[in-house]
Parts: sequence; C-alpha cells; structure tokens
Amino acid sequence: MKQISSRLGGPISFKKQSVYLIVLFAFFGYLLVITQIFGQSPDYSNYDIFFDSVRSDGLDILAVSRFEPGFSIFSVFLTMLFTTNVIVYGWIVTAAMLLKGWAIKASSSSNQIFAMVAAFYLVRYFPLHELTQLRAACAIALIMVGAIFLWKGKILHGLLIFTSAILFQISAAAIIPVLLLTASKRWQVMLISAVVFISTSLFTSVVTGYLAEYMQILNAYETQGFYDIKPNPFAIQLLIDWGMIIVALIMWNRLTLLMKRIVLVELIGMAIFYGAIEFGVIAHRIRELYSVFWVFFIADGLRLKATKVFSYGFSFVCILFYFYVFFISGNFFQ
Repeated sequence: MKQISSRLGGPISFKKQSVYLIVLFAFFGYLLVITQIFGQSPDYSNYDIFFDSVRSDGLDILAVSRFEPGFSIFSVFLTMLFTTNVIVYGWIVTAAMLLKGWAIKASSSSNQIFAMVAAFYLVRYFPLHELTQLRAACAIALIMVGAIFLWKGKILHGLLIFTSAILFQISAAAIIPVLLLTASKRWQVMLISAVVFISTSLFTSVVTGYLAEYMQILNAYETQGFYDIKPNPFAIQLLIDWGMIIVALIMWNRLTLLMKRIVLVELIGMAIFYGAIEFGVIAHRIRELYSVFWVFFIADGLRLKATKVFSYGFSFVCILFYFYVFFISGNFFQ
C-alpha cells in the first residue's frame, strides 16, 4: 500500500507543485508588467507604438516594421484578442516567462534551487529583457528551452526551437553556434575564447557593413551610429561576472560538464563584447544574451556541495547589485 501511495501520489504531487511554481513565476511577471508599479521601462513606449501600428496594419506590418516576423505575427494575434496594449505586452511576457520557468525548473534538482534561480533571474534579467527588450526576452526564452533539449541529446528538437528563436530576434543567431560547442578542458575553453576575441576584433566591421545591406535594424545602426560612447570595459557588472568566471576556472575540476559548458558560453560572450567594443549596441546586446545562461550554471552549482558556496555567493552579489541598479538608483524606470 505504501509503495502504491508513493507511486501514485508522490510523483503526481511533485509534478503539480512544479507546474504551480512555473505558473507563479510567470504570473508574477505578468503583474509587474500590467501594473507598471516601478514605472515604464525605457523601451515600453516603442512597443506601445508598435502595437498601435499592428492594430491598423494587421499582417501588413510585416512589410513595414523592422521587428522580426515571428514577434510581429504573435503581436497581430494578441492585438486581435485584447484591446489594451499593456495587456498584449503582458501576455507576451507571460509566454516568455512560462518558457523560462520551464527551463529553470528542468535544470533545478529541487524547489529550493528553483526559487533561488528564479529570484536571480527576476532581479538580474527581468527588467532588462521582459520589461525592455521584449523581442530578446522571447528569443532567449526559446533558446533556453532549445538548449535543454539539445543537452539532453534531442538535437533536432533543439535546432528547430533555436530556429524559431531567430524569428523573434535576429541577434539570437549569434549565440546558437556556441551552444553546440563542448569543451571539457580548461585550455580548450581559453583557446576558443581567444580565437573568438581575435576574430571579432578583426571582422566585426566587415560583417556589420555587409549585413547592413540586408537587415533594416543594422542599417539604422550603421546610419545613426553604434553608440557615441564606447562601453566601459571595467563596468561593475562585467567585473562581477569576471569574478565568477575566474573562480570557476580555478575550481575547474569540481565543475560539472554543464557548468564547464556555461563557462565557455560566458567567456565567448566576453570575447565578443571586448572584440566588438567599438560597436556598443552589438557588444552590449550579445553579451546580455550570453549572460542569461548563468541561470543554468547556478542551478547546477547549487546542487553540489563543492560548488554550492560560490554559486550562492555569486547569486546574492548579483541580486544585491542589480536590485540597486534597476529598482533603487532611479536611473532605469521612467
């Protein structure tokens, strides 16, 4: 009887609890969006204008908007269902958060770890992505889900999901090849990162100039400039991530294979950032996409005794710093 109870009650209860946590995670994001309790994010007005255009143009928006087709079609569908732009925005955020919640839960070995990683995501990334770079939020949500499938050996599923991510933001293409790489040796990770840095330094100008002829968004950046002010290579947020990377390299033999893979992802993100630092938009945007994969590093690190302490330490430092940046400093929300 006890065995039957555990087989029937235990797993079902656990699955239900997981679903509740993911839904709660997404619902919290939805509430923050529709209440705008902290004020409007820097990019909200642009999406508000876009949704108005979608209502008047319908599918014709595909021909006139610089936004990617996947995001545009999704917006057309939602504007047909809801008459208020903030509700449309909220449901797009909900969809992204459900996918990210699933990905975080799939990589977390307990509800406590899920809660910690979810808090880390909500403070560090939610304001920047869901509340600002909405297309990036959708794209990275799909990439996170695709990565879970890829790392479980379901390569075709992963690649198909990756492809759909590009339909929501084209810059997602910059991270997909890296997720296919595996490097178990420390020297391999450092060598690959060095090659990426050198290649980015040499060819960014050529590649952006070529792609600007075919991509409206890059053409606009080429015309208006990729930021007049070069990004600070020693910004605090960079130094925090560098600290974690250095600790991980020192403790390399204690890391799981997944954690080593994430260190490679983060180092390549840094290499692209510094290699393309003269192109501020590209440098910032791509590094932000790469940095989201810290959630998998933390989720894996918290389950092991050897890596738990520095995983918690990194999480708390990020939560404190980004909570100040986004919610206390007054420099982000309008």
